[in-house]
Amino acid sequence: MSDASDHLPARWESLFHEEARGLNLALGAIRKAQGKRNPGDMEPGTPEWQAALADFAADLLSYSDMLCGEKKKPD
Repeated sequence: MSDASDHLPARWESLFHEEARGLNLALGAIRKAQGKRNPGDMEPGTPEWQAALADFAADLLSYSDMLCGEKKKPD
């Protein structure tokens, strides 16, 4: 099975990796400042880890929406 990254020049793959790593670190720092726990702070596979992972993903989606200017209007 072919992966999308098979078709990318090595420098692009490296840039995407660095951007993803930076986003992960930034979001982790923001969550820590907010008093939230990050999935990396817990034992993988535990219920607490799963909850933190879901919360991290929700924060990531919210941050993505904000960056793309697609902030949802309140109901």
